[in-house]
Amino acid sequence: MQNKNSKINNKCALVYGGVVLDTLFDLNGNIHDQILIKNDKIGKQNLMFNAKEKQVYYGGTAGNIAYGLGLLGEKALLASIAGRDFSDYAKHIKHNGIENRIYIDENGYTATFYGMTDANKEQIGVFQGNSYYTHANSIPLARLLKQDDWAKIKIAIFSPGTAESITRNIKEFRTNVKDNAVVILDPGQMLAIDFTPRLIEQAIKNSDMLILNENEDHYLKTHLKITNEKMWNLGLKYYIVTLAEKGSVLHTRESSEKIPAQKVKKVIDPTGAGDAYRAGLIYGLIAEMPLLKSMALGAKMGARAITQKGGQTYRILSK
Repeated sequence: MQNKNSKINNKCALVYGGVVLDTLFDLNGNIHDQILIKNDKIGKQNLMFNAKEKQVYYGGTAGNIAYGLGLLGEKALLASIAGRDFSDYAKHIKHNGIENRIYIDENGYTATFYGMTDANKEQIGVFQGNSYYTHANSIPLARLLKQDDWAKIKIAIFSPGTAESITRNIKEFRTNVKDNAVVILDPGQMLAIDFTPRLIEQAIKNSDMLILNENEDHYLKTHLKITNEKMWNLGLKYYIVTLAEKGSVLHTRESSEKIPAQKVKKVIDPTGAGDAYRAGLIYGLIAEMPLLKSMALGAKMGARAITQKGGQTYRILSK
């Protein structure tokens, strides 16, 4: 189903952040059986695992959000940095109606996640930022976007990258569009890895909305010392905290309201559920739906995502 409101007004969403190749392995046996314990102490490890056939999925927060918007018929500009191994991913996003605004580093590789899961569902993961982390702090948004893109963007979401690149790109975007677009700050796991109080305050100051999960919310309050009141004083209008199967909560200066999660019969893989939620939310905002209704659509999208493995394999039946 196409978003007629978007097409009539020629408006679109900008999704900036990481695109990742998720390489997953199911292991034969269990991880803990390989761990050496001698005299009740963990000894020097030299681990070797036997894995089943690898599975490669298209992922990354920005890629997953753009994929969800494409499923909903919404025009999305996917802005990121990738490497010379991105050609198949590029075909995939084009097939799903997403417009490519991605800088290709011909000498590097796309960010990659390697995940190994054993028979007990215990996991080992390795993440390589590759070209994204090499160039994110030096490539401005203006180098990725076309000149006529700026006026078309109604919603812009800035998802996990480096703290410096997120903060700088939000400021650059706000300078160019003023108050003609809604800016969503979505720092994700980078909040605890890379952000300082100064950088998160700068990013919030140029944003209209902040989205975090409950663990990130705890880190924001306890480690970065950013209270809700401080956010409102910095100019933030909306703060959404996602709570997985418990739903999500919308905070404003005046009130807090909760939207329940949608139940599913069986969870196959939670990967990308939060990104699908964001896609539904953004679609609703572009269609000028009430914010709580947009959040409910996000919950519906998140529920669809967890019924399939990988962040970009689910489909939708209706809105």
